[in-house]
Amino acid sequence: MPRHLARRRRCPRLRAGGRGSSWRLPASALLSFRISDPEAQTDQRRHHLTNMVFRRADADTAVVWSYLMLTTNAGGSPALVSTGFYTFTLRHTEGEWRIARLLVGLDSAV
Repeated sequence: MPRHLARRRRCPRLRAGGRGSSWRLPASALLSFRISDPEAQTDQRRHHLTNMVFRRADADTAVVWSYLMLTTNAGGSPALVSTGFYTFTLRHTEGEWRIARLLVGLDSAV
């Protein structure tokens, strides 16, 4: 098994801070965090997703893996903030696919 895939299986339920940080939170918690203090982040960031792979899928649930490249425009120039991965768990509800769980793993602390 490739190292980056093996690392995904070892991610704890909730761990934050330091190199290789990972979080497992409901999508609603991430949205709540972002809405609670929009002035805290003064730069514009972009989450570039690449190499999306559907690892598992059935009629009601899908698991998608993706690599992340986080950039910023602080100081008027684009710059790399961090790289990492996302694991999305999607649920088919009321005729739409929605994010039920989101795991974020960063290669370096932000």
